[in-house]
Amino acid sequence: MKKKVCHITTVHHTYDTRIFYRQCTSLVRNGYEVHLIVVNQEKAEEKNGIIIHNLRVDMSNRLQRMFKASQAALAKALEIDADLYHFHDPELLSMGLQLRRRNKVVIYDIHENVPLQMYSKPYLPALLKPVVSQGVKWVEDYAAPKMSGLVSAWPKIEERFGKIHDRVVGIYNFPEVDFLHQAPRAVPKTRDICFVGLINEVRGIRQMLDMLSEVDARLTLVGYFPTTELERSVRQHPNWDRVEFMGFQNRERVAEILQSSRVGMATFLPDPNYLFAYPNKIFEYMAAELPVVASHFPFWMEIVEGSRCGIGVDPEDVGAIAAAVRQILEAPKTALAMGRRGREAVEREYNWLAQEKKLVQFYERLLA
Repeated sequence: MKKKVCHITTVHHTYDTRIFYRQCTSLVRNGYEVHLIVVNQEKAEEKNGIIIHNLRVDMSNRLQRMFKASQAALAKALEIDADLYHFHDPELLSMGLQLRRRNKVVIYDIHENVPLQMYSKPYLPALLKPVVSQGVKWVEDYAAPKMSGLVSAWPKIEERFGKIHDRVVGIYNFPEVDFLHQAPRAVPKTRDICFVGLINEVRGIRQMLDMLSEVDARLTLVGYFPTTELERSVRQHPNWDRVEFMGFQNRERVAEILQSSRVGMATFLPDPNYLFAYPNKIFEYMAAELPVVASHFPFWMEIVEGSRCGIGVDPEDVGAIAAAVRQILEAPKTALAMGRRGREAVEREYNWLAQEKKLVQFYERLLA
């Protein structure tokens, strides 16, 4: 009889790459019955063998979202009655504790350094950020040890939580090379510069737009803005007429866009949360044989310079960003070699297959 597992998120999109396409899909492939609880998104359905439960919750403000969504997710989780629960948002820690009190097997998946992340939240007043950050750390330090196991998205998280829990495993967001990232086809390079993902100031959208004043090229943006106010403001930038904004796209379409582009951008600003985070975007570019212009954080440069697949820049120096982009655009043979080396590094080291094995082994350990 199949073991039943349930992934839960009240924040991420139904088809989040890490949750849906990597972890849940891997578990289906390894013989699990997989349920996924999301809030206010796609209709309830079964896709790729994953049973999606979409909860409709009134989330008119942030505090209501955290409480109401958590309670609704808990009720649905108990109704599903899984053998193991795996949740992905820190605001669900109280739900995780309630599941543990019922002797359920529960995993907390830590995607970000949440205490550090509080410093980049625009809705928090500057004076409150240290207090909120410390409060979040206290909550995590209290609740995380009570979970059955912890999953971390990058090594620094693993290092932190390894001090308070003896069952922590790193499951990194390396790309798959057997589906979305099959060996790139000979696609015409019809796009110049490409950025894929969440679009905001911390991820360098202002500097990318400023850079267009110094580069004879167009920028393709694939993703979404976190607020309509930010989107409205960014659209007023004088270089917006040189942007192709494509919004949210499915994975197949993203693969086509990457393969038709010449440069992939990952010039995040030096937010503390990103300095030691695995740059998932860079791995996606590498898998698509796309040369990378990336922030020169030492941890990131171990990957980019170590693989010789791109150029590191000061993400706050628009002139340096423009120079790196021009260097790639004006040397197509060099760019082609960069792209190939990036792809080889993904096939050799930075791929999902090894992460899938670790995930399945961790589940087996916790369910034993």
